[in-house]
Amino acid sequence: GYQMFFDPSHVCGPKLRDQIVDKTLEALQLKLDDGRYLYDGILIEAGTSTTDTEQHITINELSNLVDEISKFREI
Repeated sequence: GYQMFFDPSHVCGPKLRDQIVDKTLEALQLKLDDGRYLYDGILIEAGTSTTDTEQHITINELSNLVDEISKFREI
């Protein structure tokens, strides 16, 4: 009954920053045997930061990500 969230910024890290959106879309489509989604949501960093900017996606990428997620999940 616990909620599980996908954290692509830390899964991918700065060296795979360009894969954050794709990996997030893949993860949010994963389902359990009973048909429920594996992940209840995401923890994602967008914009700029003084520390982890290489792990952040842009606001445009976030907008596109939300559009893509809404095609297969209710937001």
